[in-house]
Amino acid sequence: MKRQNSPQAGTWRHLLPNAITCAALACGVTAIRFGIDGEFRTAVMAIILAMMLDALDGRVARAVDGESPFGAELDSLADLINFGVAPGVLIWLSSLHALGNLGWIAIIFFAIACCLRLARFNVATTDPDEAAWKANYFSGVNAPAGAALSMVPLYLGFSGLVPGGADIAGYVALYMAAIAALMVSRIPTYSFKNVRLSKPVKLVLALGFLVLLPSLFLHTWQLLLVGCCIYILLIPFSIINYRQDKARLPGDDNEEVDPDSAVILPTSRLP
Repeated sequence: MKRQNSPQAGTWRHLLPNAITCAALACGVTAIRFGIDGEFRTAVMAIILAMMLDALDGRVARAVDGESPFGAELDSLADLINFGVAPGVLIWLSSLHALGNLGWIAIIFFAIACCLRLARFNVATTDPDEAAWKANYFSGVNAPAGAALSMVPLYLGFSGLVPGGADIAGYVALYMAAIAALMVSRIPTYSFKNVRLSKPVKLVLALGFLVLLPSLFLHTWQLLLVGCCIYILLIPFSIINYRQDKARLPGDDNEEVDPDSAVILPTSRLP
């Protein structure tokens, strides 16, 4: 007689990645609390931890064969709080409150952009005809990257490079609007999901990480700034590579436009 898999085993396979997602959500909500208490450095670190857990839950789900529609929906809902709401609340509490309603509108715009970004991803994952090479790119800035970029004003303030609070509120509002626009844009950005590295390159990267590890604790905000700058500088190269791949590789550019809302719904693979 053929032995069937235990129902309990299947339950645990699904529970593990969902538990990681819930832990990420707890970090995002806790970041809001730290922000209300004025502990902005701790709040930012809580969101960074949520990003790490968000990157982990999908990999764990695939490793233990625990992927499910429920887990995918839970992940998107958690991402909206962690990367669309929590960073906006921190920016509002730290500077944009000085602009009153105008500052709040910028925060709402950012949260809506993140929501649209995630909804677009959910729609795109149901497309069976997407060309395989497109998995190498996001359509627009993904939600975790958008959250990291949105907190650049905080990194600058923590580093002492710019004055904090209300002194730069007008610039911060414009910056938040720009990041929100990037999130809902069709600009292709690297996904880094399918990067294949040789063993020598992996060794060099591992050694480099070990060398930079002390700096990660001593110069956290400066390194985050450098990472955000590198990400922005890579966008022109991703556009060029996307056009080259589109010209030489098979597959149509299956993008849809909602004529009522003018929200572009490109086929992408990650939020």
